[in-house]
Amino acid sequence: MPADRSTKLLLIVLAAMFVQQAFATIGRTLPPIIAPAILQDFALDPAWLGVYVGAAALAALLFQLGCGSFILRYGAMRMSQVALVLLGLGMAIATVGPVLLLLVSGVIGGGAAAMSTPASSHLLGRYSPPRQAPLVFSIKQTAVPAGLLAAGILGPWLTGLSGWRGTMLVAGVACLVFALMLEPSSMPTACRNGPSASRTSTVRSRASSGRPSCGASPSPASPSTACRRCSPPISWWC
Repeated sequence: MPADRSTKLLLIVLAAMFVQQAFATIGRTLPPIIAPAILQDFALDPAWLGVYVGAAALAALLFQLGCGSFILRYGAMRMSQVALVLLGLGMAIATVGPVLLLLVSGVIGGGAAAMSTPASSHLLGRYSPPRQAPLVFSIKQTAVPAGLLAAGILGPWLTGLSGWRGTMLVAGVACLVFALMLEPSSMPTACRNGPSASRTSTVRSRASSGRPSCGASPSPASPSTACRRCSPPISWWC
């Protein structure tokens, strides 16, 4: 892959993961930021805010422990889209009415936001050159304070204009729109079938053509040729 094309792909992926991480932070922190309006509307004691934050944190813990296998199976970009869709739906559910649904939205939003970091790290790890990886991951991680800044400024302002329900709906729609923006025009077949299917088809094609399969010992005459042949094309969906 030419250097200019690899750099362009890295910048595209970094920008996408930066915005994704920022939206995840906004979805996770927006309800506590506008909590005074929510508590006043439901006539709740402020102590219940701790229950909401605790439930969201517990969901984040469980989701983050279990999302690794899904990222490997369905791809980091696909799971980033799933996280954004769940965030949008979670914030929409909070506006329906009953207090219980507000707690459910915290569980959904906390778990969805927790998937954003492993997914983005997995994707950037495949495109970042080793020497540039610290810089790339640092830039990506600045999306967290950027999301906090946006939620802290826009959250109270939108709440004053349209109420806390309108603010949650606006943020939810924004997450859904960006999830659609991450959808490329066509998904590679290898990633659509999953990593396991990709590896299986690669091994079968090597066996049928008489070429060495992945994991086979390369010939002494060309130690690197077999490795290049066995390396499947990297897609940002994988």
